Amino acid sequence: MPRLEWNDSLSIGIYRVDSQHMRLIEVANDFLRTAGEGRDGEAIQTTLTRLREYTVNHFRDEEAYMREIHYPRLARHQEEHRNLVQRVKQFQRDLYEQRDITVEVMRDFLREWLVGHIINSDLKIAEWLRAEEESRARQEQETKSGGAE
Repeated sequence: MPRLEWNDSLSIGIYRVDSQHMRLIEVANDFLRTAGEGRDGEAIQTTLTRLREYTVNHFRDEEAYMREIHYPRLARHQEEHRNLVQRVKQFQRDLYEQRDITVEVMRDFLREWLVGHIINSDLKIAEWLRAEEESRARQEQETKSGGAE
């Protein structure tokens, strides 16, 4: 059965975000398992709705975190989140209208929007945060060095 797999390359190093990403992958795999078992359309729609709702909650929490750290690309990231939610809703409509979508197509869709978003956008949060911390550390070091003269 096709699955999405968590691995360390998806970790952004922020526990609260990483744990939610791991949970998102679990919920996505629940959806894929339900679809792969040939369950009825209602069961598939229920698990997809659960995935969408968890995603919306995760995005809300992730955006709150970005506000806390004053992430400069917050508005762009929020727009990506809105687009992803719309794509999931469209996928949900397509699934409802076309019962012949394969589990592989579903998995590829989920990999593209979930794993793709983590790699292409969320990892940038960690990169920016590391750069900010390094900059602060350099400034502190320069302040200490400058005061010793």
